[in-house]
Amino acid sequence: MILPECIILQQEATNPNTPKETLIELLNEFPKPVLSNPQFRVLCLNYPQLLHKISVATLRLLVQFNTAPESFLHWVENNSEPDVLAGFNYSTNPELSSYK
Repeated sequence: MILPECIILQQEATNPNTPKETLIELLNEFPKPVLSNPQFRVLCLNYPQLLHKISVATLRLLVQFNTAPESFLHWVENNSEPDVLAGFNYSTNPELSSYK
């Protein structure tokens, strides 16, 4: 049985053994599965260039999910441009400061 490509990619997005570069590439198409991947949390802690590898459009999307790791949200909050910060959903992420 051959699985459709999107199912394979979604499974890859949740697989903790997926290489970091592949996870970053999958963020655009499968943001929630990547955010739930334990390897993404490790990336947030150990890969300082991560923010520069993610497009601004994708960052805007990611900050809206309450499933994003807290460490990632704090990192984005402290290192991003105002247009990315405008997408923060502070009501679902009350631990973040608000620049309102």
